Amino acid sequence: MLNVALVISGFVVGVLINWLADELPLYRMPMRPSFSNGKPRPLVQMSGLIASVMNRDRVMKPTRYVAVELGTPLLFVGIWQRIDWIQTYSSNLHMNPAQSILWMIYLALFILVIVIDLEHRLILYSVMIPMALLAMTDAAWSHVFIAEPHIWEALLGGALGFTVFFVVYLGGFLYVRISSKLRSTPSDAVAFGFGDVILSFVAGLILGWRWMIFAVLIALILGAMGAMLYVIGQGILRKRNAWLTPMPFGPYIVASTMLLLYYSDFVQAVLLLVTLD
Repeated sequence: MLNVALVISGFVVGVLINWLADELPLYRMPMRPSFSNGKPRPLVQMSGLIASVMNRDRVMKPTRYVAVELGTPLLFVGIWQRIDWIQTYSSNLHMNPAQSILWMIYLALFILVIVIDLEHRLILYSVMIPMALLAMTDAAWSHVFIAEPHIWEALLGGALGFTVFFVVYLGGFLYVRISSKLRSTPSDAVAFGFGDVILSFVAGLILGWRWMIFAVLIALILGAMGAMLYVIGQGILRKRNAWLTPMPFGPYIVASTMLLLYYSDFVQAVLLLVTLD
C-alpha cells in the first residue's frame, strides 16, 4: 500500500517537475501547460505523459514528459526503501520523519535541476534559493543529516563548494580564450557557468564540508569521464571541434551530491576498505 502511495505521489511530482521545467526557464509567472501551438492543455491532460499519449503530434517534449513522469515514481520508491533500510538496519545513521520527507523534496528538486540544465544549460536561482534555505534550516534545526552537519559545518561545506568551483569557473574563461586564439575566431561561449558554482554551494550546505570534499572529487571525475566519452563519440561521428562544445556540468554535481547524501555509509565503507588495503 505504501509503494502504491509512493508511485502516485511520484507521478504527481513528476507532472509538477515537467510543468516547472517548461515554465521557469522563461522567467515568467508559471502558466497552464500548453500544446506546441500554444493552446492550453485540458485539465485531464495536465500530465505530459497523458497529453503525449493522447496528442503525440501536438506535445512539445513527449520523450522528456514520459521519462520524468515514469522515472520519478521509481526513484521515489527506491529512495524510500533506502530510508526504510537505514531506519531498520543501520546502527550509526539516524533519521526522523522530517528528514525522510526532506530527502524526497531534495530528490524532486535534483530531478528538476537536471532536466533544466540538460535542456537549457541553466541553473536557476528560483530553484537554488529554496534548496539553500531548506539545507540551512535543516542543519540549524534538526542536526540529523546523514553527514550530520551542524549549521557551521553546512556553511563551511557551502563555502568549500563555492570556492572550488568558482576557481573552475574562472578557469573556464581562460580555456575559452585560449581555444579562441587557437581557432583565430572570437567566442563568447561559457565553458563553466556561474550557476554551477551556486549549485555546488547548495550541495555543500546539504552535505557539510567533510562529505563535500568527496563530492567535489567525484563530480570532477564524473565530469571528466563524461566529457571524454562525448568527445570520443563526436569523433566517431566525425564532428569537428567537439572538445570546444560546452556541456552541462550540473548533472555531475547533482549525481555526486545524491550519492553522498543517500549512500554515504556505503561510500564510507568503500573508503575504509581502500584505506586498509
